[in-house]
Amino acid sequence: MFLLPPIPGVPIYMALGIVIPPVGQEQLGGLTAAYFYCVAVSLVLKLSASAMQQKLIGEGLSRFVSIRKLAQVNSSTIRAVRVVLSDRGYSIAKVAILVGGPGKHIILFSAIFVRELYNNFLFISFAF
Repeated sequence: MFLLPPIPGVPIYMALGIVIPPVGQEQLGGLTAAYFYCVAVSLVLKLSASAMQQKLIGEGLSRFVSIRKLAQVNSSTIRAVRVVLSDRGYSIAKVAILVGGPGKHIILFSAIFVRELYNNFLFISFAF
């Protein structure tokens, strides 16, 4: 469900929070362990969905001119995002874009700009 753009992560997190703790309390030996397991499963789901969005969807479609036109990669806003994301190291502007921006869109733009996957994982795990 994470791969569908109109579906945010909140329903998935809520479903995991409702389903896993009662079962995990018996299986894992306590409610605290069940909650930690729930958070770990949520993080793995989020990171794997982000990797698939970037590598399979974003980089796969980024070579088509029609997709780049639809994403408006030559608009002034996206050019500014590209400049900030292409800087080496970490800056306040890069953190603000990657953590504060809409997740699916930033992941797909990162794929169009061919950014490294591990940097996105770092920021996604902080935003999680």
